[in-house]
Amino acid sequence: MRKFVKGLLLFFFLFFGCLNQDLSAAGEGPGRITVVRGEVGIRRPGAEKILPVRVGDMVYVGDILQSGRESGAQMVLTDDSVVNISSLTSIRLNQYAFDAGESRRTAVVKVIEGMARFIIHKQQKKASFTVETSHAVVSFSYADLVIQASTDETAVAVLDRGVSVKNSSLLVVGQVRLGDNEMTVVRAKTPPSIPSVLTSQQRRIYSKDAKHF
Repeated sequence: MRKFVKGLLLFFFLFFGCLNQDLSAAGEGPGRITVVRGEVGIRRPGAEKILPVRVGDMVYVGDILQSGRESGAQMVLTDDSVVNISSLTSIRLNQYAFDAGESRRTAVVKVIEGMARFIIHKQQKKASFTVETSHAVVSFSYADLVIQASTDETAVAVLDRGVSVKNSSLLVVGQVRLGDNEMTVVRAKTPPSIPSVLTSQQRRIYSKDAKHF
């Protein structure tokens, strides 16, 4: 009986030891947390528990990053793209692939709720970056923009370069092209609003609330 118990304990020791080793050797993810302000957590795919985020933590495809009140974080992707999340914001990294040798990048991020700023200034030969919300799909190669998503609507404001915006529903026809200092609003079952010029006050608000750390 004692031999059986010892053998069982040895089995569990080796099994969980190997499991921990495999998890620690998972490799670097496509994103790394570079700034944390206040309470920020991350939820891994299939997990119910939200883990606190620290500077240096890796972000993998499928991870949900979320912030509390008066909190925020910055994530830098392997192609040096920057994503800043403001307070009470949740985003999920849905897809990411980067090949430095081929100068190729594909990324899909969903803003579940709240406000996030995307700063993608490094131009790639073959590049696409897509941001999704419950109402909108925003596509671009490189730009500096802020997206604010709620249950009712999505606001898209471009601070630099340009993006294309359309409704997330395939049944809604029409898209708009935004340039520097332009914004649009997308609601359920309607195409994006006609682009309007950002006022100096709006630009300050978007730049401050989703600031570049």
